[in-house]
Amino acid sequence: MRRLLAGRGVLVFLVLGLVLYLAVARFFGEKAHLPSIDSSSLLLLAAALGVEFAAKGAFAAMFKVAVRAGGFRLGFRDAVRAALVASGVARLVPAGGAFTPAAMAWTVRDEVPGTAGAALRTTVLTYGGLLLATGGAILWARAAGLGLALNAGVVTIGISGAAVGALLLSGPRWMGSLSRRLPERLRRLIGPTAVDRRVTLLEVGFLALRLGTEAGSLLLALSAFGIHLSPVRGFVVYGVAHLVGGLPGSPGGLGVIEAGLVGILALFGVSPSVSLGPVLVYRVIAYWIPAGVGVFAGTRAWMTHDHAKTSDGEGATGD
Repeated sequence: MRRLLAGRGVLVFLVLGLVLYLAVARFFGEKAHLPSIDSSSLLLLAAALGVEFAAKGAFAAMFKVAVRAGGFRLGFRDAVRAALVASGVARLVPAGGAFTPAAMAWTVRDEVPGTAGAALRTTVLTYGGLLLATGGAILWARAAGLGLALNAGVVTIGISGAAVGALLLSGPRWMGSLSRRLPERLRRLIGPTAVDRRVTLLEVGFLALRLGTEAGSLLLALSAFGIHLSPVRGFVVYGVAHLVGGLPGSPGGLGVIEAGLVGILALFGVSPSVSLGPVLVYRVIAYWIPAGVGVFAGTRAWMTHDHAKTSDGEGATGD
């Protein structure tokens, strides 16, 4: 973890990822149809970017509430910094969403040590809410006949997703008890913020705000290019793609989320040749710009880490 998020390594990691992404995007983008962008399209894209950052703020608020539940205080600015790092450059590690809590806790380790438990709670709630909402949206879209072409197994997928999501949402209630049964080393890693506590209405509100704004960002970005979806369809597209992209195997879901978005849009009748270009633009708004901001937001943590390494090295030399 320290090597992956230390100093120049962060910038190298981000630049390499961006170069690879742009190369792949250029290759596929040559086959994509991207309508001309006028002033109204630019306004919609700007709104999508603003809404995306609002989602990061909601993510940070969830983390702040979880830290407070563990008996500690974390400033909102520090929570935002952790959210930007965890949802940005840290996602380049091909471990899916599993790396998110470690990155959040590491980023604010100087302000509040031992927040991995709170970060884990935040991540579990996020995926639980995403599964529950996506499963519900799939069932709604299927029942309302909203053009979901995938008929076989749709109801099963929707019910399964909603059930697993509900189970995950109940998990944090016993997080403290579960962590106490882990080996000593893992208990130290998780820290004292892993506590038994029910999900509060405040956390549910911030979770709904995050998921709603992220899905809204997608709808705004697609609307800028003439692709108009209902909120239910939009959430199905957003939810399925991001759930698949959160699985281990691809850095930040890069390539997987794009393929998922294009594929689900095709089920709703949007041709891949039409959706590919707008999807690539959306991913720049939803991932790359916040990831770049996250690099600057995390500078303090990385500089502190490098300074500590330098001090340790000088101390060892002096001895």
